[in-house]
Amino acid sequence: MVNPEVVLEKLRHIRAALQRIADKNPRSREELFGNPDTQDVVLRNMQNALQGCLDIASHIVSDEGWGQPVRSADFFSLLGKHKILNADSAKALARLMKFRNILVHEYTNLDLEKTWQAVSAGSAQVELFCQAIIRWMGN
Repeated sequence: MVNPEVVLEKLRHIRAALQRIADKNPRSREELFGNPDTQDVVLRNMQNALQGCLDIASHIVSDEGWGQPVRSADFFSLLGKHKILNADSAKALARLMKFRNILVHEYTNLDLEKTWQAVSAGSAQVELFCQAIIRWMGN
């Protein structure tokens, strides 16, 4: 059974990371990549938010007995299959897991354009994930 306290604590951490990103609010690629402090805060908090999403997805998939996904992106596909996420959100979060993996494993090789796209769209997708999880837990 999914432990709501675990999920709610993860959601708090995710939203705190999203708030740190919003506080820095890079409005352009140049602002994000021109200031190392902004870049560090934004990318680290995006990594933390995405990891929190993965942790919650993993917790739900495991506790609901929905299988053992091979890739991190597969957890979000399963949440889509079980109607916790809509298809667009499941696909978007699966793509963001690839970005998370780059942040974790290949930080020095960031493609600036892809990074900007992930950061500019990622926060909204993560917030939609949080809302979907809260709705699902209320059912």
